[in-house]
Amino acid sequence: MEFNLAKDFSDNPFGRYRTDGPNSGEAFREDFLKNLLDKCKENNETLHIYIDDVPIGISSSFLSESFGGLVTKKYFSSDELLSSLLTIETEDKSYITEINTYIREASA
Repeated sequence: MEFNLAKDFSDNPFGRYRTDGPNSGEAFREDFLKNLLDKCKENNETLHIYIDDVPIGISSSFLSESFGGLVTKKYFSSDELLSSLLTIETEDKSYITEINTYIREASA
């Protein structure tokens, strides 16, 4: 399954919590990401999230809340996410490293 962050959620993802605005990491996780990953898990698929179309940088608070939050909320284990359920598609490999770090740290 494929999801383009800029086109399918917002081209200006920002903030950690819903109180930071409608395009926060919490809103993305709860309104989109969790449901997409649940469907992928049911169908034994991988979710490919494309992030290169976001015209500005994506904040660490957004990424931490979106992806690390999946583990801290106990929706998924870090092993599930990192082994087969989630793939971040981007030319900027530092985002992949950052997101994977948030996922791993959330399980500690």
